Parts: sequence; C-alpha cells; structure tokens
Amino acid sequence: MQKDWPKGILQAISDALVGYLTFQARCGLSPAYSEYLLYDPIVRVCRNRSWHVECEVAIDKTIRGRGDHKRVDFRLRKRRSARRALLLEVKYHPRIMGRPVPVKPDCVKLRTLLGESGAGSRAFVLIAGRQQKSNGGFAVTPALNDAYYTTVYPAAHTNFGVTVYEVGQTNNGMQSDGAPRRS
Repeated sequence: MQKDWPKGILQAISDALVGYLTFQARCGLSPAYSEYLLYDPIVRVCRNRSWHVECEVAIDKTIRGRGDHKRVDFRLRKRRSARRALLLEVKYHPRIMGRPVPVKPDCVKLRTLLGESGAGSRAFVLIAGRQQKSNGGFAVTPALNDAYYTTVYPAAHTNFGVTVYEVGQTNNGMQSDGAPRRS
C-alpha cells in the first residue's frame, strides 16, 4: 500500500485555516477576508513541518505581452531540491447560496504547472469560507471529484469550513478545465 504523501500537510493546513478564520471572525475581521489572508497560516504550518514553500509561482515565463504572468498560489516540496511538488490554489468564498465557486481558471493553471513538475507531483484547489453544504463542502464549477479532505468548525455564530479538491490530468471524465476529455 502506497502512502498518500500530501494528506498530512493538507490536513494540517485545512485544520489550521478553519481555526484561523474562526479566530479572525471573533476579532471582527470578517469584512477583510480574502484568499491573501490565508497565505500567512499556510506558510507557517508548512514551515513548521519543514516543507519548502514557494508563493505565487509564475507559469510559463516565456510568454511575452501585456499584464502579469499567470501564477499558482503555492508550490510545496518536502525538500528544496525535491522534484515532486504539491501545487495548491487557494480560494476564499463567502457564503453566497446557490453560487458555485468558479475553479476553471485555477484548474487550467494547476494542470499547466503539474505538467512541468516532477513525477508524482499532485495539484489541489483549497476552498475556505462559510460552510455551504451539509458536509461542509462547496459547490464548484466545473465539477471536480469528491472532496479530498474537508474540515468544518461549527461555532456559535460562524460555521467555517475548508474543502480540498484534487485536480489531476482528468476529473470525472472531464479535463480539469471543464472541457470534455478527448479520446
């Protein structure tokens, strides 16, 4: 049986983010929530567990033109010299019932960088926010595989959750960008 190598760090990140969001809400900072608020606890958890952390990793630096390069939020490695990487896109989604979280651009970016990463690399979309489904998950478009990991903390006045979805080369018969898989 092969060990699921990213599971431990993703569980630690998810659990820490739920606690962090709950703490920040109790301090009255809910109006300032964005995905960038989540970067600090992610970096702290990863560094505490001796992971090498790269933030805002540019994709395909050879493309010239206007605007900024497309970037993936995190590339995590067990050692700085390791080829195998854990790629992570982070989304903060406020509770808006009936509105799924759009992840298509994130899936495209992750698949691009996943193709450039070493063998065994894995890619994930992490969505944090107020719980939206009874299981703590979030509705996403395009539909991804079932949640890889979910954490929910039901506090008295807040109900924050973090759901992690794996993005591979294909999901549910669809490419990760939502396009039908070509045969």
